[in-house]
Amino acid sequence: MSWRTVVKDKQCKLAARQEQAATGRRYAAVAREQRAAIEQGPRSPRTVLLRELMLECLTQPLEIVEDDGDVEYYEKPARHRSLLLGGLIPRGTVLELVGLLADLGQDTRLTVESWAEGSLGVVVTESGRRFELRLCQAGTLELCRVAQCGSDPVNEVIDRCHAHLAKASPAELVKFAEEWGFARSDAEQGAKPARRQHDPVAELLVHVATAHGNAPAVAETFVHYALEDPEIINEAYWDEAEALEMHHAVASEKLRLQQLATAESRRLRGVLKRCAACGGDLPGHAELSFPPKFCSRECVPPVPKERSPWDSPAGIPAGPPPF
Repeated sequence: MSWRTVVKDKQCKLAARQEQAATGRRYAAVAREQRAAIEQGPRSPRTVLLRELMLECLTQPLEIVEDDGDVEYYEKPARHRSLLLGGLIPRGTVLELVGLLADLGQDTRLTVESWAEGSLGVVVTESGRRFELRLCQAGTLELCRVAQCGSDPVNEVIDRCHAHLAKASPAELVKFAEEWGFARSDAEQGAKPARRQHDPVAELLVHVATAHGNAPAVAETFVHYALEDPEIINEAYWDEAEALEMHHAVASEKLRLQQLATAESRRLRGVLKRCAACGGDLPGHAELSFPPKFCSRECVPPVPKERSPWDSPAGIPAGPPPF
């Protein structure tokens, strides 16, 4: 049982005891209702603005919930009844959410994805960021961007959990490599190039990209943004020793990531053994330019062409753009 499941279970029990104390109803009946609310999952979408949520949080009367001692580490949160979200929520949960979304502005629109009274709620921003709201004690956590997923993202830049990162498209993996490389460069600005090498997140991206057949592009993109573009090193670094050090760092990191991808490709071929298309034996050597589940490039199915907004439906002659 995961820690998140344990916490949800304890939160459900605590909420049931609190309602029992407030209403005098039987604990078993209240607990059944709490569990049913959790299992019910998402309700109809409800949309609010962040500034409306802030105003409500600061103006609604608070309800102090006394801890009955069932779980010692729970705080006694001051909660208010949110008419916007549809239930009781700790003030600290809202304030944490506001802090996490401060860079997006007060007009950020939030949609309620799910709400289990007394346990957890999930809201989604217009850009797709998802946040778990704790309703028993104060706390807000960012979640994986995939709807209904309750796992944490890899980090603050890569907004997928490990399981859904493995299902990302090749283009998305390259984008993640670019964003993470830029973040590493920004965090280590002015430091020695070695501080940006041997990055575990870059290794994770390369491992995932190997299964998609685009590990070289991911590795190249990360090195380009985390370290430097080899084409401009001599122009960017006037000091010959610094330029030489950066050239060495770029070359060694590219080689290291390529070796990781090669080893992963061989491992996958050893596990899969047969081509996913023709059923033939997979060769033992590593091939990084296409997915290792295929024996040759000829077995790789063509990539579907992305539909243009100007493409006409089948059977209807295409006309000029409407402008």
